[in-house]
This record gives sequence, C-alpha cells and structure tokens, in this order.
Amino acid sequence: MVGGMTRKKALQVAEMIDQGRYREAYALVAAPLKRGNPEAAALIGALLVGGFLTEGEDDVQDRQGYLDRLEADRLKGIDLLTRASNAGFGIASHNLATATLSFPGSLTAEEAKAKAIDMLKLAKAQCVHFLEIE
Repeated sequence: MVGGMTRKKALQVAEMIDQGRYREAYALVAAPLKRGNPEAAALIGALLVGGFLTEGEDDVQDRQGYLDRLEADRLKGIDLLTRASNAGFGIASHNLATATLSFPGSLTAEEAKAKAIDMLKLAKAQCVHFLEIE
C-alpha cells in the first residue's frame, strides 16, 4: 500500500497525471482524500494550486468568474497542502514553499521568502531533500 492506495493504483494515478488526465486521477484518489489521506491531499492540493484541476464549474463564461474560481481552487489547494504538511508529508511542505513564493497574498516579498525557507526546512526534516538549506 502507498498512502492508503495500492502501488498499482498509485502508479495508475501518476500515469494519468503525466498524460494530463487530471479529473480521472482525482476520481481515483477522491475516496482516500475524503478519509483525510495526506498523500491524496498533497496530490490534489498541488493540482489545484497549479491550476491543473478545478473543483468548480467548467462552464464559467466570464473572465471574473473564471478568476474567482481559480482563486477558490488555489485556496482549497493550499488548505489541502497544509493538512498534508501538518501530517508530516514532506512533498506537501515543499509545494507549500513554492506556492508561498508564487502566491504571497498579503505577505511582503521578504516575508514570503522567509516563510518559504521555513517550509523548505520543514520539508527537509520530513525527508524531502530537493535543496540544501542552511
């Protein structure tokens, strides 16, 4: 089992994501996500923050409606990444760092940088070694 999913299912989800079949991947991890699985939360959170997946309506016609939906999805994605990070899932902490830099909200550039560095240090402590942080 990988994160509450069989290895076969996890590989199937990864293949779907590689092929851009995000909705199908979401359907496969929806049940583990509802159970609070941190790996599923990290996966769906990253897709929402990156704009690859939406939980809203696909038929938004106006620009503002589209932007509002993207913002709601991004906030939901950050919430899911935060839950996964708090559960000790390092890749979620890493993705939160990049989300903080990409979408700082009300943070200044220096505050966003400091928060991102803290998240990368946490990711490293959770055994994710993408960058060497001093």
